[in-house]
Amino acid sequence: MPKTLLVVDDHPDTIQLITHTLRRHGYVVIGTETGQEGLVLAEKEVPDLILLDVMMPDMDGYEVCRRLKANEQLSHIPIIMFSAKTDARDKLQGFSAGADDYITKPTRPGELTSRIEAVLARYQPSQTRPGVKLPNTAPTPDKSAQDRPRQLIVVLGARGGVGTTTVAINLAVSLADDNCSTILADLDGIPGRVGTYLNIEPTEDIFDLLKLPEEGWVWQLPNFLHEPVPNLHVLPSRARFLQPWSPPTAEQLVALVGILQDKAEQVVVDLGQPADARFRPLLARANHILVCLRPERTAITAAKGLVQLLSTEIAPHAQTHALMMNFHSSVSLPQAAVESFLGFPLLAEIDVADRALAQAANQGRPLVNLQPNGQFTQQFKRLARQLQNAENREHP
Repeated sequence: MPKTLLVVDDHPDTIQLITHTLRRHGYVVIGTETGQEGLVLAEKEVPDLILLDVMMPDMDGYEVCRRLKANEQLSHIPIIMFSAKTDARDKLQGFSAGADDYITKPTRPGELTSRIEAVLARYQPSQTRPGVKLPNTAPTPDKSAQDRPRQLIVVLGARGGVGTTTVAINLAVSLADDNCSTILADLDGIPGRVGTYLNIEPTEDIFDLLKLPEEGWVWQLPNFLHEPVPNLHVLPSRARFLQPWSPPTAEQLVALVGILQDKAEQVVVDLGQPADARFRPLLARANHILVCLRPERTAITAAKGLVQLLSTEIAPHAQTHALMMNFHSSVSLPQAAVESFLGFPLLAEIDVADRALAQAANQGRPLVNLQPNGQFTQQFKRLARQLQNAENREHP
């Protein structure tokens, strides 16, 4: 039986657009332009979900939401707020009023329908009845996954332009290809490169999630994840060049990673170049830290100091490795010379063809999927196995 959705928005064009989109996905849609009429229709129709605008002239969405949740006959109905108000305080006010999700305008039709499906999935239709609000329950990890060691792998760069995001993406895909449930999180604050490389265009990202009340992260997380390939979910960031933003605290980063580790066997974090102390607790939690470098003096010098700092002071319990990305520039040093300068062996040297890398970026695909039999792909598969085997040896 099709689900019935009630759309409350004071713009008729918005109602028409949403109605057209949702009816194509099999929903029955009822629309109204006022909050008061929305309350009347909710009592009359008892919809399966309400999509509620915030800024309306007669009664704002927060008040409508509070009244719905205060009504024993309607409190079980999930509510998604849909608004152009993007400030974290507005979202907090929405969740405080009782909303189950908060979507900012404009949004793509695909994201709107996926968010609606995610909210509806939290409610058991056979148990939904007036006066009973179903408790939220966190998704349970796959039982076979629970029996295997879980890892946090942090990828960072000795300097810019050393291939950190390329490593994070292709390592995560290689782990997923090996039948490991994997989450790739982009914490490289400003550029938003993971999403760009994988052709993901989030309207809300990892840092928007962190602005929400912490107690709601576990429930909101599915709305922020994207699945570009099987077994891999990506938590991207948006580019924030020349825009004001509030970076997350150390406590928020650790709390979020803890949630991610509950959801997947392998969590890969693209940290970019960690420039301040906020990342220390996150790094200390890692199982493996990969410091990326290129075969040239400035990157090698930076990598040597960074590996030493991580190994002795910041994350002594993690396995810290140096990983060299060779883009075959005209000026390059052999692996033996690099290892001699570092004073320790490289975990791996990975050869990257610039043309293949550009082709993968242009197609929005991981290079390991674009060239499944290529040398680059085989090197990443070996790297993924190395990291898994190292952890398995510690967990007999």
